[in-house]
Formats: sequence, structure tokens, C-alpha cells
Amino acid sequence: MRTLPPIGIVGVACLSAIAASAQGQTATYRCAGGLVVKARFPNAMTAIVSIGGRAYRLRNTMAASGSRYAGQGVTFWEHHGEATIKRGGKSISCR
Repeated sequence: MRTLPPIGIVGVACLSAIAASAQGQTATYRCAGGLVVKARFPNAMTAIVSIGGRAYRLRNTMAASGSRYAGQGVTFWEHHGEATIKRGGKSISCR
């Protein structure tokens, strides 16, 4: 009889595989008003997001869908190639 691993282990393995494929990647987003935002993912838990010449090191946080990173008063949420950035109480959508 074949035994399957517990669901938690399978879930962690799948998440690790997805995160590893994004490591080292850089994405560029164009936002309203001509703002360009770049996001680099050096590891599975970190995004370095450059907004208007300033870089923010953000940590991965819980998201219902997509990937969400937050820190230093900035939230970066990406889902299906679109990003939403919240900074200084303002939100902007980017593609």
C-alpha cells in the first residue's frame, strides 16, 4: 500500500518550488502618471521595490491571492502581471 505525505508537506514543497522560480527575477511596472516601478526578488521572502529613485526592502506577507510584500510604510501586491503599490496613504495601480 502506498502512503502519501501529509498535505502540509506537499503544500510547503509546492510553495518553495514556485518561489524558487521567481528568485533573482526583476519585473518592471508602468503606473499612472508615467511612474516606473521595478521589483527584484532576491529570495522567496524578499522583494526590493524601486519607486521614484528610492529602493524599499519588503518582506513577504499573507495574501489571499498573488504575492504581497510590505515594510517601510510601503505595500507591494502583484497578481496576474498587475501590481498595486500603497505608500504614504495613497494607492497606485501598475501594469
